[in-house]
Amino acid sequence: MYQVALALPPLSLRGSSTTSSEENEAIVFVTQDSAARGPLGPTQLRPATRVIALAVGLILALGFLLPAAARAATTLTVTTTADSNDGKCTPALCSFRDALSYAETGDTIVLGAATYKGAMLGGNGVWSPSGEYTVQGAGAGKTTIDGSGLSRTFALYGHVTMIGVTVTGGKGPNAGCTCGGAFEVRQGGFLTLIDSVVEGNSAPDGGGGIDVDSQSNAVLQNVLVSQNTTTGGGGGGIRVEPNKGEGGGTLKMTGVTISGNSTTGSSGAGLDNQGETSATDVTITGNASSGEGGGVLNENAGSLALNATTIANDIVAEKAAGIDNLGTASRVTVRNTIVADGCSGTATPAVASQGHNLDVGNTCGFTALGDLTNKDPLLGPLANNGGPTELPTLALGAGSPAIDAGDNATCPTTDARGVPRPHGLVCDMGAFELSPPLVTTTAASGVTTSGASVGGNADPSGLDTSARIEYGTTTAYGSSTAAQDVGSGTSAVTVAATLSGLAPNTTYHYRVLATNRDGMSVGADATFVTGAAPGLAAPTITGATQSANVWRLGSALPRAAARHGHRPSVGTTFSYQLNEAATVQFAFTQTTHGRKVGSKCIAQTRANKRKRGCTRTRTVATLTVAGHTGTNTLRFQGRVSSSRKLGPGSYTVLITATNPAAQKSAPARLSFRLVKG
Repeated sequence: MYQVALALPPLSLRGSSTTSSEENEAIVFVTQDSAARGPLGPTQLRPATRVIALAVGLILALGFLLPAAARAATTLTVTTTADSNDGKCTPALCSFRDALSYAETGDTIVLGAATYKGAMLGGNGVWSPSGEYTVQGAGAGKTTIDGSGLSRTFALYGHVTMIGVTVTGGKGPNAGCTCGGAFEVRQGGFLTLIDSVVEGNSAPDGGGGIDVDSQSNAVLQNVLVSQNTTTGGGGGGIRVEPNKGEGGGTLKMTGVTISGNSTTGSSGAGLDNQGETSATDVTITGNASSGEGGGVLNENAGSLALNATTIANDIVAEKAAGIDNLGTASRVTVRNTIVADGCSGTATPAVASQGHNLDVGNTCGFTALGDLTNKDPLLGPLANNGGPTELPTLALGAGSPAIDAGDNATCPTTDARGVPRPHGLVCDMGAFELSPPLVTTTAASGVTTSGASVGGNADPSGLDTSARIEYGTTTAYGSSTAAQDVGSGTSAVTVAATLSGLAPNTTYHYRVLATNRDGMSVGADATFVTGAAPGLAAPTITGATQSANVWRLGSALPRAAARHGHRPSVGTTFSYQLNEAATVQFAFTQTTHGRKVGSKCIAQTRANKRKRGCTRTRTVATLTVAGHTGTNTLRFQGRVSSSRKLGPGSYTVLITATNPAAQKSAPARLSFRLVKG
């Protein structure tokens, strides 16, 4: 059985990369029923009978429309890295070139993790796509499309979306428009490039990486444009061409890094904009121009709008290395942007501030609300700073004046890494949002005599984050739980641990700490008290003795003594027995005369000297030592510390032991008299 398929103007043959007069003719394909045939390439046309052709011609003449048989969108999987051109794309054999020729509107071409090297030209480039479809790679760095230096890699005529690819090895041709090393988006073309890399391409006459012709459009999202060059026209990385009477090129960039591109004999190493360009969350750094505009050159009535962009570390032969705006009709507007390379140009003003921008000097004329001049943004080196997109960025260092200095009303919802904005109350300037974890400590539970459950919450702020809990008997902590992976989400994750082996009846401090690439955050200190051990007996002191009850002051500090030490000529040795390990306090007291005031016996003063006399006991010094089970001894020569000693006189020493459960012993008493030496 046969079907009739009708193609009407202005449709063209699939795979065609040029326009011909034949595109205005009605073309009739007569094919076998799709159930009885295999996939057809663009050249596999079945012969039609003259009768059917004449019948269709009559229908057209009468003004009737015969609906074409539309097929559903198809996924075409490329099965070979060889650059063949046999007009077929079957499950058994399909090259990238044949898939581009065979694909129709809405189709998806799938490329595996491999390198696809061009071996021939196809029109004005190594490949010249003209349809409306998607090319899906396995990821930048995994799927590489290499122009092999034959010509520009892509001369793009259609509306093509490319995702997850690296495009390299393109070289602008030596004739015609020698522009666009990786991509020349031809007039009327539309390139959407997502999650991709454009690097290692060149062009003699501008757009070493990407050239967007007038009347053409390009959208870049999460794209690295790096190490591309041009020797003639501007735009080592990207060039957007001017209005040539029919509208200039347009470029929209979101989450893009333009780095390490260069121009020799021309200007605008990173971006040469002569059309209409908007840039949000864009990093422009390390580009080198032999003329003007190391980072950005805006000229020929170009319109450039920058938001949350960072421009730094670019190199230029003349004028400012950051933004150079030439021509009175050219316009550059900036907001929430860091310009660490300065501004120059012939427009007035060179750059129009819309607020919340930072100039490392005072060359951009920033005077709007929230603008900062003569400030160092404290940028780190270009690096993969984490985040969902893994796009290289310039991180803000701790203490940067750009932190929390943006405008929430105009900041994008994420930074160039895909990390949510704002972090905290206010967004940061530039393409990078400093986002350490957000941490809280919660109350302890399940407290026992030797353990407790502690924890809190950690919000990773969109970056890979680990968390742990510090704990100890003071705010110095000293102990820590093992690190826990809390992921890279944007909501609070519970951090919990069960502590064990703790001392009974003891106060413990704890807090939650979380760390990601942007820093460490610490939760508030919290405490709990372990319970007293059931049935724990209070310590007892027995057999308290002293080697002398009359002795002279010495110079040595207290120290443990051998149990059977000889009797010293100076000082005394206290001995006692403990039934368990405990903290032992020696309280040295004296009795003195006082006056009875009410129910208390207090020191005599001029005001109370006529009151009834009494005897009062006062503690003149205390000494605390660690005691162990069994016999304990302490040599004592009257010095409590290096700065304090007892004076001559009679004393009673009270010896008391306290265990970890805060249980105290009854005091043991010894009396002695300290005489002058």
